[in-house]
Amino acid sequence: IVSGTSAHVTAVVEAGAVPQLVELLDSTNDDIADQAIWALGNISGDSTNFRDCVLDAEALPGIIRKMKNFKTNSSAIRNATWAVSNLCRGKPPPDFSVVRVAIPVLAGLLTSKDEEVVVDACWALSYLSDDNTSDNKKIGAIVKSGVQKDLVRLLDSKDRGLVVVPALRTIGNIVSGNDLQTQSVLNCGVLSRLPPLLKNNRKVIRKEALWTISNIVAGDRKQIKQTLDKGIITCVLQCMEENHNDKDILKEAAWVLQNAAAGSDSNMRDYLCKVGCGDALCEIIVSCREDGNLLAIVLGGIKELPQLMDQISENQKKSIRNLRNHPNTKVCSLAAEILGDDAR
Repeated sequence: IVSGTSAHVTAVVEAGAVPQLVELLDSTNDDIADQAIWALGNISGDSTNFRDCVLDAEALPGIIRKMKNFKTNSSAIRNATWAVSNLCRGKPPPDFSVVRVAIPVLAGLLTSKDEEVVVDACWALSYLSDDNTSDNKKIGAIVKSGVQKDLVRLLDSKDRGLVVVPALRTIGNIVSGNDLQTQSVLNCGVLSRLPPLLKNNRKVIRKEALWTISNIVAGDRKQIKQTLDKGIITCVLQCMEENHNDKDILKEAAWVLQNAAAGSDSNMRDYLCKVGCGDALCEIIVSCREDGNLLAIVLGGIKELPQLMDQISENQKKSIRNLRNHPNTKVCSLAAEILGDDAR
């Protein structure tokens, strides 16, 4: 019934089924417990209100307890992992103090031989690591569990992206945290795994990889240098060239260049100019003139590379001058700031 419509789920919840289903998690009959988990997973997946209703009934600890008895029952483990993932997902997110108990279990599931289990475990970790707290406490809890090595390993998976996408999303969330949290992923060799992902035939993977790189180069100078030394920027520029008509890809790539430039020293900025960042950014100005948000990111990158104005062509300078009358006021302001004395 609860795999049907929202109305069906509502009728079951209002009939008082959730507490009774939670009680069945402790049944000595594993088949009954498995069916209870399936029902609770469906209820949780219907809406955040019902998800919280299931969490308030303390279903999550019960599911985790039962998973320890399912060691040889692959179908039940698969079902339970999916249910846990549903309990961790949704906007607004669940109370982290309630769902964080799932992290150690999810970390252990990353080495499962069952692809479906690994996929759902990765998605659950991606939800839990989506952190908007001021102290990055959610990311901190994920990092403390030590999942970074397995997540990075999973980027090599040849599974049509089913595992790669949530593993990469979780990594991207972690490197959006503080510098120590970012370094914990870099220490696992993530930089060498990213270039192939920029050539992946799935756009979502290319986009997530660029977003991850932009978060890494938003870190400290040492981390930016690590990224540059691995030749990642050259790979990003090639990705921009291969996706020159895709604004979503170009926007993520422009953030990479802006963040890298903003945190670099003069030698690193010289390198960014030398490998062709100026031409790549100016090309976006020409091809995406109507997209004010994208142009603002591009101009932000050019602003962080002041030596570019002595290196780009007159036509490229003209394209920046023409932005002084752009309908987007931020674009106008940035163009004028970049031009300086050359504003005539």
